[in-house]
Amino acid sequence: MKTCTKAIIAVAGYGTRRLPISKAVEKCMVPLLNRPIVDYVVEDCVKAGVKDIYFVVSGDARQLRNYYERDMELEAYLERKGKNDLLS
Repeated sequence: MKTCTKAIIAVAGYGTRRLPISKAVEKCMVPLLNRPIVDYVVEDCVKAGVKDIYFVVSGDARQLRNYYERDMELEAYLERKGKNDLLS
């Protein structure tokens, strides 16, 4: 049996139903408890064995990119402070 290893998550759009918060926060990045909504979807994909996750975004989508990209400066700070448990 062949398993699915790729996922496409559509997060494009202006988020007009979530105004006015979507003017300041990308709709997929609106927090639910302590994480963005989209992170719960990504977590479920990873648990299901998905290896490649693609996002369909509109415009710049900078907040989404920043959330999932590595932050080398933050990682160096955490290492210096001995907070290695927070690196993952």
